[in-house]
Amino acid sequence: MIMQINRFEQSMPYNEIVPGRPPLTEAPKSGARLAALRNAANLSQAQLAEAIGVPARSISFYERKAQSIPSHLVARLAKALEISAEELLGLEASKPKAKRGPKSEIEKRLEQVRTLPRGAQKRILDVVDAMLAQEEAKTS
Repeated sequence: MIMQINRFEQSMPYNEIVPGRPPLTEAPKSGARLAALRNAANLSQAQLAEAIGVPARSISFYERKAQSIPSHLVARLAKALEISAEELLGLEASKPKAKRGPKSEIEKRLEQVRTLPRGAQKRILDVVDAMLAQEEAKTS
């Protein structure tokens, strides 16, 4: 079987910051920055969208086409990405995070949970939420 690649696919470079179908135009700086920050936070577009309450296609649009991030989403995006609004907007240089010790046991477990299917993740979170509510009731 001979595989043919059309000339359009050959001429389009793969975009490492925003993987997937190659864009027809270069991503705006704000979009490339958003994609890089999202990837640094180990979040998919869908996960980030869920965290800020927008459709996943909106994150794709902001990363690939929008000339700027809507002002009403800046605070939510910064919180979800655990960065300052200034860093999200490119107003301050990104500071390297201080090195810290080894991951705690709970962080290791949460990383394992992150690899499970969504249904399993939800069941685990339901149990954790119930336990947290129970502990909170004890201290009240």
